[in-house]
Amino acid sequence: MNYEKVILEMLTRIKDLEEKVDMLQEYQQELQNKDEGEDDVTSGEEKKESGRKRTRREIMAILEEKYGYSVRKGNRSEGSGIVASKNGKSYNIKVSYSRSYTDSDEVICSGWHTVFDKEIDNPDFPYFIFVVEGKEGEFHYFIFKREDLINEFDDKAYDANKKLHFYFRVTKDGKPLEVRETEKDMTAYYNNWDIFK
Repeated sequence: MNYEKVILEMLTRIKDLEEKVDMLQEYQQELQNKDEGEDDVTSGEEKKESGRKRTRREIMAILEEKYGYSVRKGNRSEGSGIVASKNGKSYNIKVSYSRSYTDSDEVICSGWHTVFDKEIDNPDFPYFIFVVEGKEGEFHYFIFKREDLINEFDDKAYDANKKLHFYFRVTKDGKPLEVRETEKDMTAYYNNWDIFK
């Protein structure tokens, strides 16, 4: 029996479930806030906000403040990412968040991301942002144009669920890498905000 395949399948399912639970918790919180007319503060204590929600908010702020885009959260039919508009053009940005999955002192952060083939093949997503939340709650961004993502990882194989898996990490000395099958230098894509100029 191929245990690696079984373990990978289980990890994929766990990650999918974590994402669904996060989405449901965000939805439930939004409903509670709407019903109770609450702000971000309840009983004098700040609510704990998910990393996914914080990173989306930070990305939107960067695109608005530094690059002059009008941004909003995309709806389900738009792929639930971020929609950024500027000069009469709108761009769908696929955002993938991961917490860090390492305790190593040699690595600042190491995230695990999956992307379906239909997302990569969809020309409606010209940009992909992979976010890893570091140990101190800071965000590390790996930002790609769609064609760069396709070209950079043309050697990756899809799994049985038609997903590509990415392990983005930043080493202690600041080197950004993708290490899933082979180690690749990601310096060109790390905090690559200039593609939005």
